[in-house]
Amino acid sequence: MTDVFKGNFTQQEPIPEAAIEAAVDVMRHGRLHRYNVADGEAGETTLLEEEFAAQMGAPYALAVASGGYALATALRAVGCYSCQTYKHVNSGEGGLLVTSDEEIAARAIMLSGSYMLYSRHRAAPDPEVFERVKYVTPNISGRMDNLRAAILRPQLQDLEAQVDRWNARYRRLE
Repeated sequence: MTDVFKGNFTQQEPIPEAAIEAAVDVMRHGRLHRYNVADGEAGETTLLEEEFAAQMGAPYALAVASGGYALATALRAVGCYSCQTYKHVNSGEGGLLVTSDEEIAARAIMLSGSYMLYSRHRAAPDPEVFERVKYVTPNISGRMDNLRAAILRPQLQDLEAQVDRWNARYRRLE
């Protein structure tokens, strides 16, 4: 093979326009903190968790500040997905943890820094599960903010195609 790759391996794909618009909307209203929502309102992070859990076929999901944080939380609780710059869905940083185990989901949400605001998570177990773990689970404050969630949500619609593109690139290099 004599072809020489002249591209840039470190250049990530651009953020889609829908994700940019969603991010600008969050910046316009100024409520970046995931719990800065009105009663009954679902912020971008809450919606991302619900949509990602549904797409993965899991009842629970937790969006956190980075893929590394998701891994660290997973090691304390269970299994996760990274949304760092060079991943299939990109928010610069970010990660998601999904599980079918309600106690693990509750502990992960507490670890992420829910400040006892766990009732604002909708891709989460019932409040009674949190009652069992809330006083024995530390708060490490690794929450995802609404800006990252707004950037990621539109990209979920293209995830299957993105996986196919990355797999095609891999097969070509292979």
